[in-house]
Amino acid sequence: RQGAGPAFPKDVEIDMSLRIASIAGLAVPISDLAGRVQWVDDALKLQQGRGTVAGIRASGDATLHWRDGRAMLDGNASVAVLDIAKLDTGMPGRGRQSPWDRPLPLGAWRALDAGLRIDVGRVVGAPMAVDKVSGFATLQNGRLRVDLASATIAGVAASGRMDVDAAGNAWRLDANAQAQRIDWAALTRSRGQPPAISGTMLGTRATLATRGTTPRELLANAALTLRTAPFTLTLARDRGVLAVEHASVDVEPGEPLRLKASGKASGTPVELSITGGRMAELAQPATAWPRIEARLRSTLKGQAIQVDAHAGPLQRLVSGRDVPMKLLAVSPGVRAT
Repeated sequence: RQGAGPAFPKDVEIDMSLRIASIAGLAVPISDLAGRVQWVDDALKLQQGRGTVAGIRASGDATLHWRDGRAMLDGNASVAVLDIAKLDTGMPGRGRQSPWDRPLPLGAWRALDAGLRIDVGRVVGAPMAVDKVSGFATLQNGRLRVDLASATIAGVAASGRMDVDAAGNAWRLDANAQAQRIDWAALTRSRGQPPAISGTMLGTRATLATRGTTPRELLANAALTLRTAPFTLTLARDRGVLAVEHASVDVEPGEPLRLKASGKASGTPVELSITGGRMAELAQPATAWPRIEARLRSTLKGQAIQVDAHAGPLQRLVSGRDVPMKLLAVSPGVRAT
């Protein structure tokens, strides 16, 4: 019945073991479901539950009850390995439509309210290593809030919050994250490379705001900012010290990413600017950001010098292998490529 729970008599209680091979017709496919099911005090409880949700193995407990005629779901879920690639293959087939162009669910988010604690041991398929994720998600009237209590991203401890409003005709997403301490040497080692830089960044904060009806629209409409407090880095083999006084990353909807930094390299003033690609291009990671431009301004023996460089695509830069790059250095009376 719409807006009400099962019409069992008050004195009826149910306690049984449950095994379901697969459930068809859901927005999110569920299979290999097992656990203990109880109907007690007008609430449906799943204990020691385990199964496969959208291709991901999960376990946990849940309680479904009704308050003021509205379904409420409370529980906890634990995922040892979250494979992002399986999320797409585990969803119902929709022809040749790219997952980036599939409409985001709206009605399903308004069907019930929920409070769920989530723990993920490791994320596979992300651009960088992600593990030890712990958070709490609250869904109410189509509005989701995720409080990320802790996570380790590329060896960096982070926390944050995300709000998704699906009550209208599109998703509205606002998020913020912070990392109190980023160890550059540990960050480099996490990618399997010898540390070329050592030092610590403190108080790094990022914000994200966007809206859309598909994942691609969310990327295209994203507004992103990143700020950090001043920090100092030491180059390996005593090649100098870089004192960064200001560093920022900004993205406006539909515009390329822009990074700006200024400070001193071994006492010499330097300014760096980098222009990447548009966020929507990240939907095709193999070809995203084919041209990334950088400009460095400084002085050399009292003479102004400017170095321009461009490279790409982004995937090669991230891997650090086979990166095509072109350099142009200009100083009074000198031009070199």
